[in-house]
Amino acid sequence: MEGAHDGIACVMKRIRGKEDVHTRMAAIFGTGGSIQEKKCMLSNLGLQNYETNFKKGLLTDTTIPLLTESTLRDVRVPLGPRILILGHIAIDPELKNMQRSSVG
Repeated sequence: MEGAHDGIACVMKRIRGKEDVHTRMAAIFGTGGSIQEKKCMLSNLGLQNYETNFKKGLLTDTTIPLLTESTLRDVRVPLGPRILILGHIAIDPELKNMQRSSVG
């Protein structure tokens, strides 16, 4: 299923010339809507084994832009993976925009 998602995302990115919410939505809908942003982010970073930590902490797709060092520490994500996740959030333009809109 993830292979199908990645394939659709790549094709959509190539067709549209950019990766944004519409590209991601097309990939999600194309694979039955079962893959979430959180799961994709963790998988793309090679951190899918921390999905359980996110579930236990009730961290959802909408909380991704709001994640902080202490939040990730509270759900027992080790330092290295915390740095990767926070770095990803800091450079992903879509997540940065979501972060700004939820703060202000």
